[in-house]
Amino acid sequence: MKVGIEKYLTVEVLRKIAQEYRIPFEKITEMETTENFIYEAERDQNSFILRISHSSYRSKEEITAEINWINFLQTQNIPTCVPVTANNGDFIVKYQLSNSAFYAVLFEKLEGCIIGDCPELLTDEVKYLWGKTLAKMHLATKQYPMQPPEVRRQTWDQEHVLRNIREILKDHPIILTNAIQLIEEIRSFPQNEDTFGLVHFDLHDANLFINGGNLTVIDFDDCQYDWFISDMAIVLFHVAWRFSTAEKSRNQVIQEFYPAFIKGYLEVNPTGDVWLERISKFVQLRHISLFCTLVYELSIEEDDWSQQAVAAWKPMLEKNLPWIDYKFSIE
Repeated sequence: MKVGIEKYLTVEVLRKIAQEYRIPFEKITEMETTENFIYEAERDQNSFILRISHSSYRSKEEITAEINWINFLQTQNIPTCVPVTANNGDFIVKYQLSNSAFYAVLFEKLEGCIIGDCPELLTDEVKYLWGKTLAKMHLATKQYPMQPPEVRRQTWDQEHVLRNIREILKDHPIILTNAIQLIEEIRSFPQNEDTFGLVHFDLHDANLFINGGNLTVIDFDDCQYDWFISDMAIVLFHVAWRFSTAEKSRNQVIQEFYPAFIKGYLEVNPTGDVWLERISKFVQLRHISLFCTLVYELSIEEDDWSQQAVAAWKPMLEKNLPWIDYKFSIE
């Protein structure tokens, strides 16, 4: 997370990181983001995306595990962002501070449009391909060997927010009680290679590029070991949020999105109704997690939008109201 650490990423630090990727400093432009520091960069008339993470947010081992999985998915013919090596021959550049560090990764910039920036492109065919793409990732990861502990991504309940949820929600006791009950219910779900594995965990509309009818997945920074339907729930939560309007409710958005999306998914990676019915549990968990993130960030730095979201979401989560009131099934 960026909140509270911006002051450590000085011009000097950024300049030296850029040098490691042979990027002229004047060819770097910062992009608006929330979790990492992201820049557009140009080198030899080629465009790249430079991502810089603080060690308080990601370790080098976690980033290595992310890159290993991206490269594996590439071998499985799943279009992803491609990392680029630095002067040291590694994909990761480390800049050591006195008591912490920054880790940088450079990716090739994709041609096309982020779906969130081109809502007119969200046709039934794209919804279908979205589901199919996610299913291909899940099918591929079933064959992905378990990585050694030192370069393995976290499991779902080791994620920062859930690991610290009692402290984060100490001033929201009703939501905390609801959250703990939901987490324990989800923890009881069966885990096997057909239901649980390494997932993207953030495949919303801003992390999917479309170019000529082809989809490419970006931003694997949140990948973790989780149930596959959790990955589906992330998509559905954010589609309902991103594309709802004053005229069209979240439920209406999902009614239009889900049929084509699930058709594409099930054609590649079939699953049963008993699992699809559990999607709503993971949608609710996503809502709680985002609420926790906002509460945590507000404890460090004031933000008007975050305050408004917390105020709006608090009564929903206290009453356990669903983000999406929809029956997820095969039909």
